[in-house]
Amino acid sequence: DKNEIKREIYRKLAAVTGYEPEWGILTGVRPVKLAGELLDRLQDMEAVRRTLREDYLLAESKIDLLTDTLAYQREVCGKAAPDSVGVYIGIPFCPTRCLYCSFTSNQVPDAAIARYLEALKQEIAYVGRRMQETGLWAESIYIGGGTPTTLTAEQLDALLGTVEAAIDLSKLKEFTVEAGRPDSITREKLEVIHRHNISRISINPQTMKEETLRLIGRQHTVQQTIDSFKLAREVGFDNINMDLIVGLPGEDIHMVERTLAQIREL
Repeated sequence: DKNEIKREIYRKLAAVTGYEPEWGILTGVRPVKLAGELLDRLQDMEAVRRTLREDYLLAESKIDLLTDTLAYQREVCGKAAPDSVGVYIGIPFCPTRCLYCSFTSNQVPDAAIARYLEALKQEIAYVGRRMQETGLWAESIYIGGGTPTTLTAEQLDALLGTVEAAIDLSKLKEFTVEAGRPDSITREKLEVIHRHNISRISINPQTMKEETLRLIGRQHTVQQTIDSFKLAREVGFDNINMDLIVGLPGEDIHMVERTLAQIREL
C-alpha cells in the first residue's frame, strides 16, 4: 500500500524532526478533488473527514479548509453531468524553467515543438472521434502547460482550429487558454486566441515583487505583467485569471498583501 509507506515515512520523519506538516502525506495540486472523490464514494462528510485525518494525516485546520471549499463548490457549481468531460490539452514548453516547477516543461528547438504539435493534432482528432462514438461531450476545455503562448500565433491558430474541428463545442461552458508568462504574450497571439472565441485566459505573475521574480527564474518584470493584462483588455478579453504563489522564497505576508493590492488594481 503506497499510502501506508507514506504514512510510515511521515511518522518517522516527524519523530526525528518534531515537525508535522499540516497537509499530512498529500502531494500534488488538487486536494479538493480528492475530497470530492471521497465524498462521492463514502456519501458522508464525516467519513470524508475521518479518512483525511486517519489515512492522509491532515491537520483539522486543513480538513476544515477542504470540506468547506468542497461544500461551497458543490453549492455553486453542482455536480458534473455523468456524460460530460473536461478536456485538458498540454503544451509542455516554457522559455525557462522556474525554480518551484514540478510540471512537464521543456526548453527545446522550434523543430521539436513543431513535431510535438503534429502528434498532438492527431491525438486531438482521435479523442474527438472517440467522444462522439461514446456519447461524451465537453463541458470545459483547458489548454495549459508549460506555457501555451510559447507557440507562435500561427501555431496557436492551427491548434485551436484543430480543436474546433474535432470536438463538439455546442455545450461548452468554458474554454481557457493559459497565456501564462507575460513575456510570452503578444498582441498577435491574443488576437488569434480572441478570434477563436476563447472565453477565459490566464496571465500568471506568481508575484508582483521584482526580486522574487528574478530568484525563481521568471524572465518577465512586474511592468510586463501590467502591460500584458491591459493589452488583453484592449483586445477584448473580459475574463482573465491570474495565478499567484504564496510562500515563495523570502516573501512574508506583507509582500503577499502588496501583490494582492496590485492585482486588485487591475
